[in-house]
Amino acid sequence: MRKSAGWRLLGRAIAALGALSSVLASVVVIIAWRTVPIESSVSPPANMAIDVSAAALRLGAAVRFRTISKIPGEPSDPKTFLDLRDFLERSYPAIHRTLHRQIIGDYSLVFRWDGSDSSLRPILLMGHLDVVPAQGKWALPPFSGAVADGYVWGRGTLDNKVSVLGILEAVEHLLVAGFRPRRTIYLAFGHDEEIEGKNGARQIVQHLKQAGVRLEAVLDEGSPIAIGLMPGIKRPIALIGTAEKGYLTIELIARTTGGHSSMPSSNSAIVVLGRALRRLSPESLPARLRPPMSQTLDHLAPYFSFGRRLVVANRWLTEPLLLSQFTRIPETNAMIRTTAAATIKLVGGLRLMTFG
Repeated sequence: MRKSAGWRLLGRAIAALGALSSVLASVVVIIAWRTVPIESSVSPPANMAIDVSAAALRLGAAVRFRTISKIPGEPSDPKTFLDLRDFLERSYPAIHRTLHRQIIGDYSLVFRWDGSDSSLRPILLMGHLDVVPAQGKWALPPFSGAVADGYVWGRGTLDNKVSVLGILEAVEHLLVAGFRPRRTIYLAFGHDEEIEGKNGARQIVQHLKQAGVRLEAVLDEGSPIAIGLMPGIKRPIALIGTAEKGYLTIELIARTTGGHSSMPSSNSAIVVLGRALRRLSPESLPARLRPPMSQTLDHLAPYFSFGRRLVVANRWLTEPLLLSQFTRIPETNAMIRTTAAATIKLVGGLRLMTFG
């Protein structure tokens, strides 16, 4: 009798688990099914008659100016920055005729577009004129600025002359159309962003502070509009960076007793540094889904296939699975945890750069 009672109890437990699993599966499916695009209160802008071909040619021409930043200090070729400035003045006459321009740090540019309502705080649109050196193999020469196969080719087409030229194209078009903003708009284009911006962005900040400018918002460079930014979504995604991680630079130096390689110590300087770097590796830092990444997933969830939507829309249950998948992809891994990169100093030691 006791054995029969035990089997009956086990059967009831299995039945209860089965019922619970069915309820859980139903809840997961219902949540995914009810996940629909989040409504936006912002209306799309009217189509503007912009000559895309001409804009592409102007971006290509800007790319041909080799405004390369290598080490902090003066630009590697100051004349190139001056030539680019002259090119922008010729290419966007309405801007240079209407907006107030100031030159900061010899090569950076700040434009002020006065709005009709001085009680509103101004906004700032940013980009930078410099680029990093072009290394490795390129399908087309890195400073060709060629327009081919539907693309503009060259260094700066993504980072970051595209932002500078895009802003100037939009403002020039609006000025020609007779538009005047209610809110004052500043345009700021630094010349040494790739080498910490000490003579460009920092001096621009000081200039605005001295002028008593208090900004309502700042729009700087960010992710492009592209396909494939999120695995499983084939539509173009425009990722707007609403937050930025801070950074910390740590220098690690190990000193140990020297010796001959034929009689190595068990704790050489390289071994000690290796152990330290391993403890500070990205994999050892916690991963979690929190804003703005979690909010991004809320907006993207409806556009996944139903199978993937089941996972993304039910993060209360599937977060460990998502974190495991995101960890494998560098772009998404950087969105869920503090990352770290070890670099070698030119003279001794190892430097660990940890981006928080």
